[in-house]
Amino acid sequence: KEPEYTLKHLERDINKAYIEQSPIYIDERTMIYVALRVDSLIHFGGNEGHNLPKRKFYIAKNQSGKWRFEGELKFDSFFDTYEISSGSVAPDGNRLIISACTPDENRKMRCLLYELQKNGKDWSNPIELPKEVNAMGTSNTQPTIANGSKAYREVLYFVSERKEGKGGKDIW
Repeated sequence: KEPEYTLKHLERDINKAYIEQSPIYIDERTMIYVALRVDSLIHFGGNEGHNLPKRKFYIAKNQSGKWRFEGELKFDSFFDTYEISSGSVAPDGNRLIISACTPDENRKMRCLLYELQKNGKDWSNPIELPKEVNAMGTSNTQPTIANGSKAYREVLYFVSERKEGKGGKDIW
């Protein structure tokens, strides 16, 4: 028998005119997601430089079966200058790996992966992952943390374009 799926467009206080992406479920009632939250389309001429709006993480809560916008997930002010791309929560729920991006001199987005530790309801200051992950001259994004094949061992998967790859952006 074919599985049954119900598709539901989330409420307007979650979905706005631009991008909503990378939902991450923290628990049954809490989701964080990346968005560029503006209420109407804005056309950019290309000369705005660093004054463009940036994607950030936001919190939504499920209240009586409806997802409600709760506000921005505040991190260290370090991320105010970055475009947030995606993230993943560790299986134990206590660490968050996020991809933070900035344009290089050619306006190509370059992303690095950072780890944050959960401290009660808050998250720690970000720590850049080591050079084995954030190799010089690469862009690293779309992290996923999963349980590995060995007991109690996590695996970090991410997307990157590296000279050792097969071409374009590969999963590492």
